[in-house]
Amino acid sequence: MLDVVLACYFRRPISFAEHAQGLPELFTGRRRKLIQIYNRLAAEMDSVTLEAVEQEYTRQSGTDGEKLRMLQDQIDAIAKVDVDAQMPYVLSRVALWIRECAEERAADRYVDARARVRHLQSDEARQELKEARDHLVTTALGLANSIQIESDSELMDAEIPEAGPVIEGLLDAGMVGLFGASSKSYKTWVSMMLACGVAYTGRWLGFRCMKGKVLYLNYELTRKSAQDRLKAIYGALGIQPKNMIEVVQLKGAALEPEVIINTLMQRCRLKEYRLIIIDPLYVFEGGKAENSNDEMALLMLQFIALATKTGTAVWICHHFSKGNQALKDLLDRFAGAGALGRAIDTAVGMTPHKEHNDGDKIYTMEFEVRNHKETDPFVVRWQYPLMVVATGYDPAELKQPRRGAASQYADSDFLHCLPAVGEGAPLTYGEWKKAVMQSTGIRSDDTFKRRRKALVEAGKVVHVGDGYAKPVSKISVNEHPNGELER
Repeated sequence: MLDVVLACYFRRPISFAEHAQGLPELFTGRRRKLIQIYNRLAAEMDSVTLEAVEQEYTRQSGTDGEKLRMLQDQIDAIAKVDVDAQMPYVLSRVALWIRECAEERAADRYVDARARVRHLQSDEARQELKEARDHLVTTALGLANSIQIESDSELMDAEIPEAGPVIEGLLDAGMVGLFGASSKSYKTWVSMMLACGVAYTGRWLGFRCMKGKVLYLNYELTRKSAQDRLKAIYGALGIQPKNMIEVVQLKGAALEPEVIINTLMQRCRLKEYRLIIIDPLYVFEGGKAENSNDEMALLMLQFIALATKTGTAVWICHHFSKGNQALKDLLDRFAGAGALGRAIDTAVGMTPHKEHNDGDKIYTMEFEVRNHKETDPFVVRWQYPLMVVATGYDPAELKQPRRGAASQYADSDFLHCLPAVGEGAPLTYGEWKKAVMQSTGIRSDDTFKRRRKALVEAGKVVHVGDGYAKPVSKISVNEHPNGELER
């Protein structure tokens, strides 16, 4: 009786009803009755217990002994559900919902206890806050079960299996990789080639790949476009499809990232995927602010949990920010918050080469690896439908903007958001930096600090109290021979 168990863990009737409506295959005709029972009990009691719902359901449904035994058997089975074990997908979703509700209750309890301490300042309130904090740590954050504490001796003596490579020298099982390039730079083609390398050929741009099943989350291409591209790549590589790549068509799907990741955690255990490819990240984000370190850090933590708990490598396709990429470090080229680059294990960038032009698409592949030896950059060339390694080019010679600017950003990129002295409220350092980062895509604090200092020293920016502003433009005034003023 999955319905009964869910009713006992969802405190708000509308939440239970929404979840019930959202998964019709999980519920039987008893759903409406259980919701009515839950609503009535919730109006009479501060909390709804499993026993209360069971008793009320029994009272309304009769006392058939066989039905009651079946009911109790199912309740007992669900109560023992372990999210981390192999299990049918529906049961795992129930267990995840139960855990989420427990987390929400623990967080609410902590917030309430903290408010009481501020209001009452009593020993009883402080003790409640301590207990609520302990409950939050062990329940909401799951640290009691997920954090392992061991001595250095235990760690040194432990027999820890090596994480198998997925892309040799670049990405291992249980790790997260971020692959980026500018818009319309064949990111999807290259990622599809990687899927083929892991699933069939065992090679990708010169790297050896460990073969296994691949799950490709396609947010960008239509189903027909995905089919056409795979056919072209399979034909060029001589691949015969053998059900080694599974494509999830998500273009236009309005699904929250958390829902998808929870689903993947269960599918990976059942299917034993070697690699999950998410293409592209900006669609997967589900409306989260790409420039928010807080929101991106939480999203990346979910990717890390997905990779760690399933032992599957995760490959995320992302786009570069605007501006001259040749003057940025690789991790600074990715658009959005800096948390993206800091959270991943491997970064791969594909940046236009100096010889890149409309007729010859040439790119430099660069790598930042956390758990491997440094990988030297090399050059690749687009030869439909494949990206191939190209020789005879210096990978360090990246394409520069046509305007040949000496610096990545013009002074106007930093000055346009500042008011002139006396024409508006000066911006604080933080306000100015935030405005510049949002308008230019700059992600490095050091870059902003250097340019701020240079602008102040050049007199193009002045301090006004605790803020910054542009000086009032100086207008030379000369008297014209005819007595008029000439500006």
